[in-house]
Amino acid sequence: MSKGELIFLAMGGSVLSILAVAMVLVFALIMHTQTRIGRYFVPLMLALCALGMTLGVVLSGRDVRFAAFAVDSMNAEPGGATWPNRAVTFLILGLSLSIMVGRIFDSLKMSGSRRIFGPEKPLAVVFIAYFVATNVIPAFMGEKPAFIHNQYYAFPLFLVAIISATKDLELVIEWAKMALHMIMVASLIALAVAPNLALQPGYSGWIPGLDVRLWGLGSNPNSIGPLAVLALLLEYVQPTRIRSLRLAVVLSALVVVVLAQSKTAWIAATIAAQCILLYRFGLDRQGRLRVGTAILLLLVGAAFSVAMMVAPPTVLLDMLSESKAGNDVLTLTGRTRIWDVALDVWMDNPIFGFGPTLWDNAFRASIQMPFAMHAHNQFLNSMGLAGTVGLIALIAYLLVLSWGAVRVARITRGGSLALLILVWLRCITETPLNITTLFNGDVYAHLVLVVLAARGFSEQPLKAKGASRPTEQVPSENFTALGVAR
Repeated sequence: MSKGELIFLAMGGSVLSILAVAMVLVFALIMHTQTRIGRYFVPLMLALCALGMTLGVVLSGRDVRFAAFAVDSMNAEPGGATWPNRAVTFLILGLSLSIMVGRIFDSLKMSGSRRIFGPEKPLAVVFIAYFVATNVIPAFMGEKPAFIHNQYYAFPLFLVAIISATKDLELVIEWAKMALHMIMVASLIALAVAPNLALQPGYSGWIPGLDVRLWGLGSNPNSIGPLAVLALLLEYVQPTRIRSLRLAVVLSALVVVVLAQSKTAWIAATIAAQCILLYRFGLDRQGRLRVGTAILLLLVGAAFSVAMMVAPPTVLLDMLSESKAGNDVLTLTGRTRIWDVALDVWMDNPIFGFGPTLWDNAFRASIQMPFAMHAHNQFLNSMGLAGTVGLIALIAYLLVLSWGAVRVARITRGGSLALLILVWLRCITETPLNITTLFNGDVYAHLVLVVLAARGFSEQPLKAKGASRPTEQVPSENFTALGVAR
């Protein structure tokens, strides 16, 4: 070995040693401060996830003017954001691990009287099972096993959010909401400062006269649109106290929803709003459907039945197929082709699936679909990637997650149900429950839903029929900002 090679190895070893010592010191510092400022760790991690999303876009140098012809290059990992995002990732992991280690130590010191999991245990257990079934098992037992380390970074964050975020729910919602509002405002500012980064021209959408599409500081329009809807939902759940600021954040989110032209976001927002209205005005104090609401629903159903008799579905399908917008509806903008591929992959690997490299560059090149970043359906994606085992785990996780969201609906005035519906609807055309990355709009919405659902398991269920609602348990003194009397 030459002298130059020895010097290079010595320098490399020194750098690695310094980094290792720095990691230990940072982790020790986080552990030391946990007892004093630990309640801010989960809210801070949500803010850091939002920061990571924007860093990846701002430093990528992307140009969306030709996005219609090169969507795959627009969604590629931005090389310029590698080190900043690594620093944010390292901080999130440090915070997550410190909370987990602290919880274990507390449990040991209390001689088992304090358990690691509290009332949220059902959600924590099923989440672990879901992660293992869809990330760990396919990496070893899929048709093409592969270990991709960055797909495991989100696991400790989600687990910590389940076991510790519920006691400071108001603080978590506030930080998550303000982080989203900053993304919305920054996305609109980018229209003037860096239009090539944020605005796609020549887009033929559904709004007459609007031939542009907002990407903003999201990874794509189908990411920034649902994020804007999520911001509006959180604003409803916990309104901003200053009215002028509240108006500004609501208007910015509404503008983003319109300009993004995300049909999935529009549909989800419409149904979520109906869900909130039904919950607020359609139910009595015992949670039963009001007579007027029941009559209205019956009238809507009757009107729909009459419409189907006058204009059969076949006539509607023929009319839709004659226009580009209608064809997009029938094929879900080409997603049905990707669904066929996902089904074929699952049938070839029915038990444990293809593995984590499904939908990577090589696979997309083999099927000649460079735009297919995933299966564009949560269930088909889990089936193709993790087989039947992954599908069963997904269904179990969704059911428990939904139950938690239903239980917390009372203190969120139906906001948790609206967010649950938004996630369910995106499961049809996207993969909002994938947890293979930290910096993604769907992961962010999923994380917020997990926090709310975990809180639901600490809520007392409604009493027997005819009983009044139980007294609410609030996570902090200021939780009346949610608009619910204590």
